[in-house]
Amino acid sequence: MEFPEGYIGLLSEVKYFYTNINNKNDVAGKLTFQGSNDKTKFTDIFTVGDDVKEGWNSHVKQFEVNYLKYRYYRFKGTRTSCRLGEIKLKGVETIKDTQNKYSCPLKLTLGNTVQDSFSHSVEYQGAKTPLLTSISPRYGTVTGGTEVTFTGTGFGTLASGKYKVTIDGVDCPVKTVSDKAITCTTGPRPNLPEQSLDISIDGLGRVSTQGFKFTYAQYWSHESTWNGLYAPLEGESVVVSKGVNLIVDIDRPPNLQLVIVYGSLIFLPDASETHQRFFDARYIYVKKGKFEVGTEAHPYTSKITITLHGNINDPYMPIYGNKVLALDKGILEMHGVARNPTWSQMSETSNKGST
Repeated sequence: MEFPEGYIGLLSEVKYFYTNINNKNDVAGKLTFQGSNDKTKFTDIFTVGDDVKEGWNSHVKQFEVNYLKYRYYRFKGTRTSCRLGEIKLKGVETIKDTQNKYSCPLKLTLGNTVQDSFSHSVEYQGAKTPLLTSISPRYGTVTGGTEVTFTGTGFGTLASGKYKVTIDGVDCPVKTVSDKAITCTTGPRPNLPEQSLDISIDGLGRVSTQGFKFTYAQYWSHESTWNGLYAPLEGESVVVSKGVNLIVDIDRPPNLQLVIVYGSLIFLPDASETHQRFFDARYIYVKKGKFEVGTEAHPYTSKITITLHGNINDPYMPIYGNKVLALDKGILEMHGVARNPTWSQMSETSNKGST
């Protein structure tokens, strides 16, 4: 990966995906991730170890402390160790400058005329940039009325009238403010636009939201979700339309025939780690939508059982078959709590009594 001249990539995480590892000895110690600022001399950042596994592997650098700062990044290794299915780099592209403030010259363009002989410049300062670090709760109903707390730094101590929060284009009236928190109450969202979040502060400008989003959602248990009709019954089908975020908040919906997801079907964990949720269907088809059971940042911390029903004589969906969870250009995301490895591949025979 290469960044433009004068810019670098500040990386906080590097992830890589192995689809198949026949022998860890073909990979461990033979693949190195490197960085460079001149493309001639590369610095080793990390080497893949014998803890590598099939699927996603992650190397994390503490954000804004040990982040990587290079213009060029690459993986270098042998033919067998470089067989990566996918690579993800998390970070930002920024100007190559170590100062905590940066001045930009002014340039005025009027039609084809450019004027750049101004005596003043615009100065950006990190210390003056409000920063969002978390949102709680992350979901609320489309009918509004959810009190949301935005936590961060540099919000200031101005009067509440100096703050404006807009979620998906809908105003969220501010209730309380402090230097580290802003609370507001969501309004109803009459339509289903793409997700957006904008927080602005008079005299400080817009808050850096860092990709955090609040999600307007419909809940399975709410009558309004089904337009005042009965919730789905045994053997019926459900369609989650594009732009709709449907949260399954009941312990056991009925055994459904077909579930088609154009929007998002979301399973949130219960507060209790021992809580058990079930979801049963004959076909689940995610068509350019999202099927979410926990995320990497917010894993599913209780228990869930998803069961696909059917037999060999059931009708086949083209391409996918029957008794299937099918994904067509969408997102299937499942993350549980982290656990230690339950097994390890031994490199040599362990005799009785050895350690």
